[in-house]
Amino acid sequence: MLTAVQADSLSRSIVSFDEAVLRTVEGIVADVKANGESAVAAYVKKHDGVTASSINLTIERAEIERVTEFPDGKVLKALLTAKSNIERFHQMQRQHSFYTANADGMLGQSVIPLDRIAAYVPGGRALLLSSLLMAVIPAVVAGVPDISIITPPQQDGSIREEIIYLANILGVKRIIKAGGAHGIAYAAFGGAHLTPVDKIVGPGNAYVTLAKKTIYGYCAIDMLAGPSEIMIIADDTAQPAVLARDLLGQAEHDERASSILISTSQKLIDAVNKELAVMVPASPRRSIIEVSLAQNGKSVLAASIAEAFKIANRFGPEHLEVIAAIPDTEVIANVRNAGALFIGGHSPEALGDYLIGSNHVLPTYGASRFASALGVYDFYRRVNVIAANRDYLAKVRDAVKTLAEYEGLYEHGASVTERFK
Repeated sequence: MLTAVQADSLSRSIVSFDEAVLRTVEGIVADVKANGESAVAAYVKKHDGVTASSINLTIERAEIERVTEFPDGKVLKALLTAKSNIERFHQMQRQHSFYTANADGMLGQSVIPLDRIAAYVPGGRALLLSSLLMAVIPAVVAGVPDISIITPPQQDGSIREEIIYLANILGVKRIIKAGGAHGIAYAAFGGAHLTPVDKIVGPGNAYVTLAKKTIYGYCAIDMLAGPSEIMIIADDTAQPAVLARDLLGQAEHDERASSILISTSQKLIDAVNKELAVMVPASPRRSIIEVSLAQNGKSVLAASIAEAFKIANRFGPEHLEVIAAIPDTEVIANVRNAGALFIGGHSPEALGDYLIGSNHVLPTYGASRFASALGVYDFYRRVNVIAANRDYLAKVRDAVKTLAEYEGLYEHGASVTERFK
């Protein structure tokens, strides 16, 4: 059931991590950095549970291309629909170089795809093929020429053919067969058979997240992902059963997931709790959901929709649903902090998770105040381009010299005046 709380109790401090897990991860990362592929192979046996005597840490493109069949036609059809929608959405995010020229010279910016990235694909409780699509497709659209997937192998050292098939049709260059912190470290530092990547993206468990935190600086990362979360703002026009299902859809992720309902109607909150009392015992993931709701299932009674928006913006949820009798434009105008916004009774979070095309790799734990969903823009670097002519430099040399000397950086000013001696 949803525990009734005051809005103030939803405030959060900065995301924190288990110190013991952090120390373990730092040890793994340091070991991989120092000892390379031999250390990775040892961790693949220890943590990924691989029992094969000999371990190949990568599957290269030539081998990936051999997998041309998918084991389930119905699932493949849905995945291809999702792929098409994700490609369409992310093509609208493409950025372009720009240059302006006038009598003073030329000024602009080159937008250049990263050379080499890796996308983490979890392989724990579920085979998250949707996460593979979400992490890889934006890099493909950006034009990244070398894309790897990091994913834990099965006990015999193999990778599920579903993953290899999608890697094939997306043009992935290689699959790194190592999960957790050692997989992240291997991609960051490389080895005899792997060139280090420029950026690592994609969600994972605490070990993956802390490994990304630890290797940052050797390469870039997308974000530090915390437990998944949904917040729903609803008035008495919403259907209690629909709200209950959406809350359960978040709670089933894991025990730390947050499911929060904010409503202007106590009657609605009570009705949702009644629905949950019936739905939870019947759910195939009951054991996870019960813990999740007991720890992080909350309801807040708001005095008005305006107050509900203030609470949501302060919390900055990963997913925010708004099901209320107000115009879509008003909803958009009032939401500032959310990873993804779902408006109306026919826009469940699951639609964004799987099929409509927007990305489901989203900032969590309030990071939507300063971070955005994974997108094509995450796979570009930008180079400012300056090409002034002599006449323009002559016009501004005194101003440059004045500012440089004011800051005590005299050689900066001299580097300009030297050109006119």
